[in-house]
Amino acid sequence: MTTPAQPLPAGGPGREQAAIAEVEHTTISGSVVWLLVAFFLTVITVVPIAEVAIARVRPDRSIAAAWAQLAGIPGDARSYLAQAGGSSVWRRAVSVNRIALTGLSAFERALENESFIGRTLRPPAQRLMTGWLGAGNERVYPGHGGWLFYRPDVDYLTGPGFLDPAVMERRIAAAPEWSNPPQPDPRKAIAQFKRDLDARGTATDL
Repeated sequence: MTTPAQPLPAGGPGREQAAIAEVEHTTISGSVVWLLVAFFLTVITVVPIAEVAIARVRPDRSIAAAWAQLAGIPGDARSYLAQAGGSSVWRRAVSVNRIALTGLSAFERALENESFIGRTLRPPAQRLMTGWLGAGNERVYPGHGGWLFYRPDVDYLTGPGFLDPAVMERRIAAAPEWSNPPQPDPRKAIAQFKRDLDARGTATDL
C-alpha cells in the first residue's frame, strides 16, 4: 500500500514512446498480405463475372435494364445541351453533372433490383436480420407479433420536431448532390401561400 512518502511511479517519456511505437508498427508476414490481397480481388471480381455468366445462360435474368440506364446518360446530356443554348457555361456544366449523377444513381438502383445474386441472397438475409435477429433495416422497425413499422414515421413521432434547427440542417444535408436541396421550413411555404391568396382577394384566416 502506498503512502504520501511513497507515490506511484510515473510513466515517463520512455514508456509513452514505447507504447506509441507499438501502436504505430504492426508486424505481418508477406504470405498473409498476399492472401488478403487475393481474397479482396476475388471478392470484387466474382460478382460481376457471375452476373455476366448468368445473363448469358438465362437472358430473363439479365441486367440489361441497368446498363440501359448507364448508356442513356450521354444522350440525356446532349438533349439538355441542345436546349440550353442561352445558359452560361457554368450553369450548363452543373446541369450536365447533375444529369450524370442522376443516371449513375439510377444505374446503381437498377443493379440492385436486377442483380440475380442480389435477388437470390437478399430475401434470406432479410429474413435472418428481421425475423430471427429483430434488426430490421433502414426503412423498417420490427415489432411484436410480426408487425413492421415504417422507420421514418416512428422517428417522426419519437424524435425532435421538424422545426428543430438540427433536423432542418439534416434534411438539407441528406439531399442528393444532383438535386436542389429542399426548403426544410414549411412556414415559409405557408406564408407564401397566404400571400398568393391575398393577392387573389381570397379571404383567409391564416
